[in-house]
Amino acid sequence: MSLVMKTAQESTALAPAIRAEIRKMDGSLPIPSIRTMREIVSASVAQRRFQMVLTSMFALVALLLGAVGVYGVVSYAVACRTRDIGIRIALGARRGDVMRWVFSSGMRPVVIGLLAGLVGAIAIASPSAACCLASLPRTSCRSAVSRLCCWLRRAWHVMSRPVARLGWTR
Repeated sequence: MSLVMKTAQESTALAPAIRAEIRKMDGSLPIPSIRTMREIVSASVAQRRFQMVLTSMFALVALLLGAVGVYGVVSYAVACRTRDIGIRIALGARRGDVMRWVFSSGMRPVVIGLLAGLVGAIAIASPSAACCLASLPRTSCRSAVSRLCCWLRRAWHVMSRPVARLGWTR
């Protein structure tokens, strides 16, 4: 048996009166603990909330690992092209031209990888939308891709700036 009451007062203040009324009706009824609707709902979604937090933490770690890995690959690619960049500068290329060349040549595989990953994420997110809110998977995919693009742009900019300062003597 369940008893639901709507009140403007705190439920703990009314608990003794509610128990007394139930005992008046039938003294043999067991009286379970009195809980608010917020506590009942919170308990019913606690496991799903834990799973979502755990999944979000794993996704954040994966995003950070991916960003650090891409940053390392970008750094290595720019370091490998130091000689080519030095030759371009020695032949009279301007700093902006060198940075644009490094950025455009290095971002091509990154953009291809991001597009492939985004298509895969959307393909996986569509069937999993039944488990979550309908807009959540696409929104989180867009957010992750935009953050990764910002990180990649920053990585290329940071790594190409010192290289663009190279002189022909190096």
